[in-house]
Amino acid sequence: MHLHQHPRIPQNDPAERYITAEEIHRRAVKEVYEFCFRNDLSAVWSYMWNCWYCPKQWPLWARAMCDAIARLKTTMIVESMWKHIKCRDLAQFNRPRLDLVTHLIFTGLLPRVQRTLDYV
Repeated sequence: MHLHQHPRIPQNDPAERYITAEEIHRRAVKEVYEFCFRNDLSAVWSYMWNCWYCPKQWPLWARAMCDAIARLKTTMIVESMWKHIKCRDLAQFNRPRLDLVTHLIFTGLLPRVQRTLDYV
């Protein structure tokens, strides 16, 4: 899976110890294209190519394009934040309304985030 591939992470194959970012991109495009072709998903392929896998979009999100190896996945931070909101701010509410959630984010979460950023 190309999500976990990076040019600085060695491969399991001794003959191919490291692969380049361009090779990761080429393999990822091939993998998605073949999946869409096998499952007759031409509209999905068009969307994936234009919004994610084309050479212009790939560097914006692919971990393989960054020199450093990320220690966190993108969604880990967001999931952690929502876990804290649910446990700390919304624990006493069952199925809260959107306006209440928005209010709690603006009055409870954002001031804590601002204090953390000021501290850092």
